[in-house]
Amino acid sequence: MVKAVKWTKTALRDFDQIIQYLCDNWGEKVAAAFVAKTFALLDLLKRHPI
Repeated sequence: MVKAVKWTKTALRDFDQIIQYLCDNWGEKVAAAFVAKTFALLDLLKRHPI
């Protein structure tokens, strides 16, 4: 069973700030990898909720 992940406004804002920080300090490649890994983890949690 696939569950939905709901992002709060605060979570979205914080996620955007983290991505911006990574871009500014580590580069777009690192930020893109972070985003990809985050969404891969969320997909795993959707498919196998705790």
